[in-house]
Amino acid sequence: MSIDNITPEQWDSMSYVQNKEQKMNPIIEKEDETKEVKATTWKRANTGKPDVSLVPSEFILGAARALSYGANKYSAGNYLNGEGMPHMVVYASLMRHLMAWRAGEDRDEESGLLHTDHIGANLAMLVDLIDKDKGSDERF
Repeated sequence: MSIDNITPEQWDSMSYVQNKEQKMNPIIEKEDETKEVKATTWKRANTGKPDVSLVPSEFILGAARALSYGANKYSAGNYLNGEGMPHMVVYASLMRHLMAWRAGEDRDEESGLLHTDHIGANLAMLVDLIDKDKGSDERF
């Protein structure tokens, strides 16, 4: 069964659905025909790791839409070319989209995408530049 075909009523019965008291339900297996179940012992070393499931999917998808638009317009990852795009160029774009959104404009006129998509993409590029120690961070 594909996850895309699961109805809301089926979610509670799925072995991989998180419940409120546990990070993850144990895998359930049949023991015999009486339909008794026992939990399979499992271990996972996730302590101290960031829980990426907390990042809203729409944030990731929105940033991906804007990054895809930019990849078609320029080239994929072009902000990393050479020495890398200056941080302030990315910051300026991020702020223009943020101010347009704050002024009540939902969509970017040129791309037709949500300004929040472009905000996410610019933030992702800025984080990536800093992480890769590329692009200057000189102030204006």
